[in-house]
Amino acid sequence: MLFTTIIVTTITALGVTAAGAPQYDYQIQEPNDELYNAFPVDFFESDSYIDEGKPSSYEGPPVYKYSDDVQPEHEWIDMMAEHHEVKLISRCRTGKPVFLYEGHPQPRSSGTIQGPVRGGVAWMEDYDGAHCQSSGVNCGIVEFTLTNSEGKGMQNSADHSLLDGPGLGNHKFHYKMDFHFTGSCSKGPGGPCTGNSPQKCPGAYLGDKTEGGAPTQCLSDNTGITITFC
Repeated sequence: MLFTTIIVTTITALGVTAAGAPQYDYQIQEPNDELYNAFPVDFFESDSYIDEGKPSSYEGPPVYKYSDDVQPEHEWIDMMAEHHEVKLISRCRTGKPVFLYEGHPQPRSSGTIQGPVRGGVAWMEDYDGAHCQSSGVNCGIVEFTLTNSEGKGMQNSADHSLLDGPGLGNHKFHYKMDFHFTGSCSKGPGGPCTGNSPQKCPGAYLGDKTEGGAPTQCLSDNTGITITFC
């Protein structure tokens, strides 16, 4: 009898402990340092529904819709190490601003990058009538590199490009462009790019003159860039 009582008491205690176990709400961090709830807030259309209070059987994993667009890759940014913020702004009626950079050929939107950003190219994707392709082919682009000096005098650099000579990307003017560095350096090109000439597009690379531009440069660590279209 004593043995039975001990077993019942032990099972009851375990049940109380399990019932009182804490519940956790996990979170993930986007490259732009905003936090999103990782639990689903709704379902996409699927083959599992509630019919008059009777759930049907479900086959396969559910497909979730999150509270905001979730990038395919999530990365934690070490703010004590080298990092650079790329902010894209569009005032255009159509299209969306995107960029890619060396080693990362998939176009993406604004975000903070861990480490240097070399060979960056930003343009307006799906801009009506422009037929912009990957790397801004057929359209105007902003080229940029963001890097810490690493004690070697390496500089941040950016420019507008409307190079349209053979093999140079056929970059034509279709929309207004502008940029400026952010952080301890805030330089810009001296004015927006509003046309295909040195007067209308300060410092730009034009035509087939691959050495004719004047990039905006500055020497500072963890520098970001804001690029505005239209």
